[in-house]
Amino acid sequence: MTRHAVLDEGPAVALGALLGVEPGGFGDGLPPMWHAVYLLDWWRRDELGVDGHPLHGMPEPPPGAHSRMFAGGRTRHLRPLALGIETTKMSQVVRTAQKVGRSGPLTFVTVRHDFEQNGERAVSEEHDIVYRPLTSKPVDSKPGDSAPAASPQLRRPAPSAPPDEPVTPELTFAADPVALFLFSMYTSNSHRIHYDEAFALSEGHAGLVIHGPLQILLMAEALRARGTNVFGAEFSYRLLKPVTNSQTLTIGEPAGEHGSGCVRVVDALGTLVARGDVTPLN
Repeated sequence: MTRHAVLDEGPAVALGALLGVEPGGFGDGLPPMWHAVYLLDWWRRDELGVDGHPLHGMPEPPPGAHSRMFAGGRTRHLRPLALGIETTKMSQVVRTAQKVGRSGPLTFVTVRHDFEQNGERAVSEEHDIVYRPLTSKPVDSKPGDSAPAASPQLRRPAPSAPPDEPVTPELTFAADPVALFLFSMYTSNSHRIHYDEAFALSEGHAGLVIHGPLQILLMAEALRARGTNVFGAEFSYRLLKPVTNSQTLTIGEPAGEHGSGCVRVVDALGTLVARGDVTPLN
């Protein structure tokens, strides 16, 4: 799948307002990870399923009713993306794997996105997406839908996370319903787990789910604020567990000898929920 567009500053200004970042002009190009609000898919309503996700597209969802979660990925920033220039985004599925987890069968799909300007690649990233078959019927499902009846007691088992590590706070972000709605809108993400609490509960979450890509952007902003150069490097990130309900996230550098390229996200209880690491490209 290929998309073309001239990048204008509107999406970046909107994202900066949400993040509380004063853009100060984009003469040097977009900050790392801000390409998340560009060259998006805008789906017709009849192309979306009951969960708000596209019925078809990139990647193609597995058959049947599934929950979808963004697990992490890797982004190589070769050079800043400049505004006002024709940009090409090329997307393709590069890996698919079937596994069995504690909650049952899982489908792992890795999608690669490459952004090019003036015939040169500027950003290359891989997103790891996990699909899990639903064992309950989502709210608002229609008669004849394939999933079995809903169980209000259903709760998704919390994935195990590594032991928490102390973090030196650098940024905080209030992830309330308004912020989640705005981020969904700016990234063309109509997945109902981020703005429809009843639906999120029906899929086994404890409340509205805070976007994984939002946490990744916050980690990138912490790195930028401390002066870590992400260009000419790979920024890898992993979402360790779903983060739900309105709360303030803390983003910062882990204590100990990790280096300036390490960044973590902890929730309001101090639980480590996401990690990022910058590695220079050879």
